[in-house]
Amino acid sequence: MKTLTIISTLSLVILLSSCNMNQAGKEPKPEVNVDSLALAWSDAWTNHDSAAIASMLSEDTRIIFSSSFSFIGRDSIIAKWVNPYLLSTGKISSNMLMKDATGDIACYAASYTREIIKNDTVKGQDKSTYSAVWKRHDDNTWKLEYMHFGSQEK
Repeated sequence: MKTLTIISTLSLVILLSSCNMNQAGKEPKPEVNVDSLALAWSDAWTNHDSAAIASMLSEDTRIIFSSSFSFIGRDSIIAKWVNPYLLSTGKISSNMLMKDATGDIACYAASYTREIIKNDTVKGQDKSTYSAVWKRHDDNTWKLEYMHFGSQEK
């Protein structure tokens, strides 16, 4: 009976230990700080850094706007959305509504206010909401896979 208890306990310890390992039996992957993903995205826009924005996108990222248009793929997003609007973006402030991360997926939702810049002067602002989903890739980098923008507030 004592041998059975020891074997059962040892089996349970091995099973629980393996739950925290990735599939290749390596050490557990580090947890992601979801706030840091959202802040990096916001900072890249505020700093007009298109290279940083591009590095955060996966090859097939989808950006969807409530006004029923969308962009699919890094190159399309950069050419049709980032480049035309990057220089007109000033300071972005956001209010986190929800965040979560589990395994290789991280989610973030927020309301935000974005300054609209023209000729180096703040000409107005827009307010809306967004939700974002990042995925950890094989090289351990986090890439934006999906983003949805809600209706703009008036």
